[in-house]
Amino acid sequence: MTASRINYQALADIHPEFGEECYVSKDVPKDVFINHVHSLLSE
Repeated sequence: MTASRINYQALADIHPEFGEECYVSKDVPKDVFINHVHSLLSE
């Protein structure tokens, strides 16, 4: 989670063990964040 503007693809390239979908900005609504995390954990 980050509050800054970042290049998610660059982070995914640096840390290939995490997919681009594992990075979430802080400005998402709480319910969207919870649903996103739940979907990642259920994979």
